[in-house]
Amino acid sequence: MYDICHPSCDYFAIVLNVRLQYYHLCKLGCNDPIKTSTAFYVYIEICEVKRYWDVKYKYNEELDVIYFEVKKREHSRLEIYVPWPTKYNICLEKIEEMQQLLQNERLTFVFKSEDSSSVFYTVSAGLSK
Repeated sequence: MYDICHPSCDYFAIVLNVRLQYYHLCKLGCNDPIKTSTAFYVYIEICEVKRYWDVKYKYNEELDVIYFEVKKREHSRLEIYVPWPTKYNICLEKIEEMQQLLQNERLTFVFKSEDSSSVFYTVSAGLSK
């Protein structure tokens, strides 16, 4: 079956694949429906709108966060995207903890609001308080 990031022309296959992706995303271990649905909408956006490559969703239990490993182009380096609902606050300490536990000094947060708009914001190590 085709990945949602490179769907076939068959509409039924696309719809089925979208539902399967949502099902698998919900089974990662996150029990927060707001985080899960936010992650799903970001997943659709980075696959279908941004057309990124090799999008893989993962869950870090210690952080209680769903994140994506993404390549912007076929031969690009791997980047980490973290979907974050604007309904939830985030502090610098949490960002630093994510950088440490995800073993990546550069993270791109996708802040998703309830009106479905998104803001992509990349943070790097060395942020000062």
